[in-house]
Order: sequence, then structure tokens, then C-alpha cells
Amino acid sequence: MQSKRKVWNRFGELIVVGAAVSAVSMANAATMSDAVHAALLQSTPAALFAEGEGAGATAPAKITPTQAPASGEGGEGAAQPASAVTDDIVYLNLLGQVRGHLRVGVALYNAGAHPMALMHMKHPGDELYASLKPALDARKAADFALALSALSSTVERQGSQAEVATAMAQLEDALAQSASVVDTRSIAGTKTLLGAVHALVKTAADEYAQGVKGGKVVNGHEYQDAWGFTTSANVLLATLSEEQRTAAGGSVADIQAQIDALLASAWPSVVPPESIATDASLLYGAAARIELAYRGLR
Repeated sequence: MQSKRKVWNRFGELIVVGAAVSAVSMANAATMSDAVHAALLQSTPAALFAEGEGAGATAPAKITPTQAPASGEGGEGAAQPASAVTDDIVYLNLLGQVRGHLRVGVALYNAGAHPMALMHMKHPGDELYASLKPALDARKAADFALALSALSSTVERQGSQAEVATAMAQLEDALAQSASVVDTRSIAGTKTLLGAVHALVKTAADEYAQGVKGGKVVNGHEYQDAWGFTTSANVLLATLSEEQRTAAGGSVADIQAQIDALLASAWPSVVPPESIATDASLLYGAAARIELAYRGLR
């Protein structure tokens, strides 16, 4: 698997933030999945999805979440700068990456793009689960391996969309149980949750930087990963209670506006278009503004 440069490690908090991205309504962002499913019916060059395995390569059909990864991918897995055993934000970020990969996989599957769907089903088992397993054990957290395998098996045997949706819902529940060992529901836990939202968007920016260069999508898998991680950040944000939102002042609304704007503009479709007007600076800028918002909380 190819080695990837950590762009965000070079810039960090010194990233230059341009004009604020305008807020886009949740309704506009919510329409993304329908547009995605329609776009996925288009053909896509297989080479865009090859990751060191040859053009047109597809993932192994079976997920076996038992082996440690040789290396991290982009901002994923073993590439995390701190241990998921001790760092709550790293732990939640990795769980969010699992969700993001599989949400992309399910969207592709529902559109009939089964080989691409299997590629996204591969990564949580091959890399992310292995990175998370020590943290799950140390934290005495619920293990989602069975739910992960059930979803991959359903996709592998080309079950119905309803069966895949049920398996995904069960995995979402399992991931929520795994995350429940971290306090994200109290007022004090709000900052931890928003920190995880920031980490996911920053990871998405790193993936987007690898997938989009010079107005072209050069790696469709990374482009899709970025969408999955951003939608996963949106899922986390939606779990905040009204009490938490009120206590955070305008911070949550500011963060939501950044995510809404990304979802409405950075991915015209999950299947890559021939050309694209956005680049990773859009995501890095949003990540920087999200960081400013959440670090300002007491």
C-alpha cells in the first residue's frame, strides 16, 4: 500500500483560513445520498480505485478482522498520532472511520457497484479493526467484530438491499456500544465529541488531498473515503443533545455549517466526475474552523 504524506501535520494550527464557507441547509446536504446513488450507476475507470494492487483490482471478498495491519492508510489506522487505548478522540476517530468506510460501501452496493462496495468493506477489517482491538480490550468496550463480519458476508453473498440495510443498522448499534465507554453525552463530554468530529474532518481532508489533484480525481477510493469520514462526523454531531448544544453556544451551529457546506460541494457524486472544481484546501479550511470552534469551549 502506498505511503502517504501527512499534509495536516505540516500545517496543523498554522493553516491559513480563508473566507468562511457559507452555511448550507441540512436539507441540501441530506439530498446527497439520492444524488450519489444515481451517479453511481455511471461507469468509472477501474484504475481510479487501484491502491498498489494493479489497475482494476478488487478487494478480497471475505473480511477477516483478525490480523494486524502492516501500515496505516492516509490518516487512517496505524497512522494515528496517539494511541486509541488512552486517547478518547483517537478512539472515536477510528470508530468513525469504520462507519465512514462502510457507509460508502453500502451506498455503492445499493447502486449495484458491488466491486467498489467490497473494496470499502475490506478496510475496516484489514486495518481499522486491528488498530482498534487493543483499545476495545483495554477499555472493556463492546466488540463489533461479529457485526462487521455479518455485514461483509451479506455484501459478499449479494444479499438484498433490505438485508444489507439491516446488517448496517446492527453494525451502527454495535459501534455506538463500542463508543459508549467514552463520555460524549454530558456537558463536559461535548468537547471530546467535537474533537472527534474535527479529527474525522481532518482525516477526510488528508484523504481528499490524496484523491484529488489538479482538478482531477486521481484516486477514487480516497475521494470516497473523504466523503464517508465527513458523513461519519455528521452522524457524531447529530448525537449531541439540546442541552449540550445550548451549553456550547454557537460552536455546534458553526461546526454544522462547515460540514453541511462540505457535503454540498466537495462531492458532486461518490463515483468520481471527470473533473472537479474543489480541492483539499476546502476541507482543510473547514477542519481549521471546526478546530477553532471546539477548542474555544471550556
